[in-house]
Amino acid sequence: MPSVDTSKWNESKSTHESYAQLSFSRNQRSSGVHLYGSSIEHINTITMRICRSELQRDLSREWYFGGEQLIEVEMSQAQFAEAITSMNCGDGVPVTLTRFQGKITERCPFEDQRNKFAEDFRTDCEEGTQAINDALEKVEALFVSGKALNKSEKSQVIELLHKAQKSYQDSIPFLSKQFNQAMDKTTTQAKSEIEAFTQNRIISLAQGEILKNPNALIGGQAVSVPCIGTTETDTLDG
Repeated sequence: MPSVDTSKWNESKSTHESYAQLSFSRNQRSSGVHLYGSSIEHINTITMRICRSELQRDLSREWYFGGEQLIEVEMSQAQFAEAITSMNCGDGVPVTLTRFQGKITERCPFEDQRNKFAEDFRTDCEEGTQAINDALEKVEALFVSGKALNKSEKSQVIELLHKAQKSYQDSIPFLSKQFNQAMDKTTTQAKSEIEAFTQNRIISLAQGEILKNPNALIGGQAVSVPCIGTTETDTLDG
């Protein structure tokens, strides 16, 4: 049962362990931030917060007030869009945990996708080279001995050559495919970041014009707002 505290003015405050509030906010940073599941730095992000809630009833109306913050996560514009449009799909979308039970978490480390793929490519090349070297050493040892190859030795040579061939035929094309997919994802993230910056800039310019002339919209006049990247202006009609 909820815990209810009633004052002499018929004001009541109700709390319960199941009461919580959810909020989203847009952030615009002065410098880039690293986010989990993203390979670029972000200026524009979205923060989701969940905190405890208190229900107050006064003047025949209910009021909801946030309390102790339970969790806070930060995400990119693309991650937010994916989260709300891909419900019931898998385990969800990666986000960055920034606060948990009132404590600030450690900053998310940055992982350079290009460096990761370069390391994977180098590892695969080293494994393929080693397989070729093993096959060459085996063949050279057999040829130097001067004796005819028996069936078992021929099988060993063929097996080593197939192993070397497989390391390049399978690993390199697969790595190339994964690299292209990762770069496509990075491009999408970058486009989303640019779109978010442009949108926020337009909103900021519009708000600035309205603050300069607050009666413009009420009076039905047009407020000129410069377009991003052009010399033209858009108008907001009342």
